[in-house]
Amino acid sequence: MEKKGVEFARECLIFEICQPQPAKKVLDQNMSVSTALACRISTYEENGKTILASLKPTALLAMFNMPQLKGVAQKVEDTIVRIMNEATAGRLAGLRPPSHRPVPSYQQRLAPAKGELRI
Repeated sequence: MEKKGVEFARECLIFEICQPQPAKKVLDQNMSVSTALACRISTYEENGKTILASLKPTALLAMFNMPQLKGVAQKVEDTIVRIMNEATAGRLAGLRPPSHRPVPSYQQRLAPAKGELRI
């Protein structure tokens, strides 16, 4: 946000993780889904804990009533969960904010909003 002239005291790192092949499958069916591709994992601190968060591709795709693409969305969601779990296990240190505080496992996540994955 600082690059755009907006001061923001909290740190939030956003990682682009778009997978081109599944995105193509979805966009070949309906270009309007491009507005809701789940291609990011965010990491930030909240109440002294490090949080990894992403929107659920299955929840986003459900807004477009395209049940034929549910399998594609589930595969992408599974990949996002795997990446987030690997980060919590310390195998993807780049997803941790500079404080390097321990990240709880996926099973110990905070209560996420509907359609959100949170670790």
